[in-house]
Amino acid sequence: MNNKPTALFSLKSVPTVAITLFIFLNCATSCKKPAPIPQKFSEIKELNVKGIRVYLKKNTNEVVSAQLFTTGGNAFYTKEMAGMEVLAIKTAVWGSTKNLSADQIRMTLENSGATIQDISDIDHSSIQLNCPLAKWDMCWEIFSGIIASPAFDPGDFNRIREMMVSDLKMKETEPLAKEEKMAMNSVFSGMNLNNWGNEEYLNKISVEMAKSYYDSIMAKSRIFLVVTGKVSEEEITKKVNMVMTGLPKGKMMAAPDTNLYMIPSGMMIEAREGNMNYLFGLSSAPKPNSKDAIALGLGLSLVNERLWEEFKTRKGWPGPVLGIRNNHLHPFVGIMFDSPLPNESLQILAEVLKSIKQTGFTVDQLKTSKDRYLTRHFMNLEPNHAQCLQIGRYVLAGDYRLWDDFSGMVTNMPAERVNGTLKKYLKTINWTYLGKKEAVDESLLKQTIE
Repeated sequence: MNNKPTALFSLKSVPTVAITLFIFLNCATSCKKPAPIPQKFSEIKELNVKGIRVYLKKNTNEVVSAQLFTTGGNAFYTKEMAGMEVLAIKTAVWGSTKNLSADQIRMTLENSGATIQDISDIDHSSIQLNCPLAKWDMCWEIFSGIIASPAFDPGDFNRIREMMVSDLKMKETEPLAKEEKMAMNSVFSGMNLNNWGNEEYLNKISVEMAKSYYDSIMAKSRIFLVVTGKVSEEEITKKVNMVMTGLPKGKMMAAPDTNLYMIPSGMMIEAREGNMNYLFGLSSAPKPNSKDAIALGLGLSLVNERLWEEFKTRKGWPGPVLGIRNNHLHPFVGIMFDSPLPNESLQILAEVLKSIKQTGFTVDQLKTSKDRYLTRHFMNLEPNHAQCLQIGRYVLAGDYRLWDDFSGMVTNMPAERVNGTLKKYLKTINWTYLGKKEAVDESLLKQTIE
């Protein structure tokens, strides 16, 4: 029986003493027998519908997914405005439109087996529809109405803002979420990475301010649409023409600085009582979807396996689980612990990483890892909505054609480059520690991985 971990997508499910290494690629390590890797996984058609970019991937199943991305995110405005974009998008998605009330929308979607949700990140936000093919026309009307004509009803706005404030207060009580926020604010000081904002500023935002901001980001120059399903080019062109081409052109946002930011060593310690201690470490990473990023992703999948074996053998604790992050502005590798014995966890981690950097991985080890890596990659992309999200990520990274090139890039990645990226980027770790001060040796937090 295979007990090795698969990909992790929620911090709430991190097991005790688990270590999570974040890299902006799919770095899962399933040990199932590899499935055949297709030479070309998809065909994506790029359309321009009166100034709106549309990316269509045809599927043969009975589900249609559509996801509208708006570029920018909170990285484009001041810290004092943090939370504005999330609140504006949520009000549009979970509120009323000019034709339907919020209750009517949710009831219709539920009865249709469909969902519409919002997704916000540092450098973009999106609205995602997932529905049965038989309900596609009806669900598109709701989806396009949310995008083009949200009502911004004051009652909806106040209800959604109160929910956001409540969620913020809850996050402050969750140590994993709190330490990640502390780490991000410490390492990326001066950069606006708090996209949920804070209670004080959220309460200063009026419904008029939120609507004005929403109107500014729903502009042709800042949005693009991804659709996956049994949909023709003519059909999606007609649907976009009917509703979205009336959106303003808007202003193209200046691209933020995405130069490599090598994270220095450092530490932040905050006392917290309890049986568990929490650590969040940040290390450097290359630009997402670059060859170095793919090489580092492969390397981390092998690191994940080695750490899992070491922890299982030496301590009987669960091994590390790799996850996916999608920040295209400030790439980093993150290492997360929750442990009653942080010193022992830090020592094992340092020993394993140093050993790997000294000896590297062999060609045979890498070949096996590539098979598992690609198998998990394609398994994760089976649902239409997952394909929408991944295509959107590639567009944000600068080239949607990475969708078709990814398999070949992984297959042809040499071991020398994988080992080289591990040496290059995993040098220093900036730690945030939340727990008993007497339980951790500060010298272990200061050590370099050489």
